[in-house]
Amino acid sequence: YADAIQKFKAASNLKPNEETPLLKIKLAEKAIEDAKKNQENVAFEKLIQDINSTINANNFTKAKELFSTANTMQPNDPRLSVLLDKINRMEQEELEYKEWMTKGKTEEDSKNYQEAITMYEKAKLLKSTSEVVSKIESIRALLDQANAENTKATIYQQYLDAGIANVNSKEYELAINNFRNALNAKPNDATALTKIAEAESLLEKLREQSKQKAESDLAFNKMVAEA
Repeated sequence: YADAIQKFKAASNLKPNEETPLLKIKLAEKAIEDAKKNQENVAFEKLIQDINSTINANNFTKAKELFSTANTMQPNDPRLSVLLDKINRMEQEELEYKEWMTKGKTEEDSKNYQEAITMYEKAKLLKSTSEVVSKIESIRALLDQANAENTKATIYQQYLDAGIANVNSKEYELAINNFRNALNAKPNDATALTKIAEAESLLEKLREQSKQKAESDLAFNKMVAEA
């Protein structure tokens, strides 16, 4: 295109009043601009893919660097705000996961097995990794051994009380786990079954509210980006 433009300009110099070379120059310049835009779009789409890959690899520092580059290229692309929210959310989840794992390890080392399980369960809600699953399973085995002399009624009440405390603090998934553990200690128990149903209902309502908020936030971000 550059060579073509030079030749059209040379032709135009020979015949200044001839429109054809001028029109061809404009077409060639537009072709250069379109090619440049196409290259930028290809590079931008590659950045979007790379951002998602680095997020999934928990490399949030690199993801932010790539996001900054992409935002410079096409700041009005609505996907960028969604990706930034995802980076921030998952980075926060990773930090919280590590904090709960550290707390769980502290309780485990102190042989506070029930507390350790609670800490690990909270970590599992954030990220269900093989690491945390293995921790929970091994500590439950230790807890079963440590509680071998306890009666099932005592175990039942411990889990039930823990579940009720979870409901009061709106930790419904943990509550359901504890109520199910209570049910395992006392099969077909009406109270445990009722508590499970109540916690599941509250959890469903909470998820629906979260879903509506997420949809509202997404629509808002899209409208702002489009505006």
